[in-house]
Amino acid sequence: MRTIHRRLLALGLCFAAACGGSEGPNDEFTVEVTPTAAELFSLAPGNTIELEVVAKDGDGEPLAGGTTTYATGNSAIATVSNAGVVTAVAAGTTQITATVTHDGGSASAITSVTVRDAAAAATVRAPGFVFTPGTVDVSEGGTVTWTIESVHHTVQFETAGSPSDIGELLNASESRTFPASGTYRYRCSIHAQMTGIVRVH
Repeated sequence: MRTIHRRLLALGLCFAAACGGSEGPNDEFTVEVTPTAAELFSLAPGNTIELEVVAKDGDGEPLAGGTTTYATGNSAIATVSNAGVVTAVAAGTTQITATVTHDGGSASAITSVTVRDAAAAATVRAPGFVFTPGTVDVSEGGTVTWTIESVHHTVQFETAGSPSDIGELLNASESRTFPASGTYRYRCSIHAQMTGIVRVH
């Protein structure tokens, strides 16, 4: 009888431990941050990015609720707001950490942020029926040179405050200077599908 009593008592203790009141932190979960790496410019445009953070349970399903906080590894390179908006400050590389606290537990993920200064000059080629690269970045007061190869093209700007258009070129190059920051869109007036962007920082 004593042996049976002991076994019943042990079984009762095991049941209480499995179903009883005191619970620990939430089951382990993971955090994903997007993008995992970002390249920004030290001056606008292109000097901010908003991070997307998702916490997932052990089955990979998104967790509802919880609190997300952010921290920068070096505020002299990039800062981060409470909403997860990263803003570049100066050239360099740092890490932004996103930490999710949920049901007594916490987990983190990291984004690597590289900040660079825009160059003073850039070149756009037109070897066929596309401007390459489609987007170039220069510093304020910088110069962009268009090199048109074996097909006739023009550079017609569509943004207010742009420099003067470039007329039809063939196997030739021509440059324009951009004194003010902003985003300048252009196309070829002969081949309307050919478009490009100059971002001035």
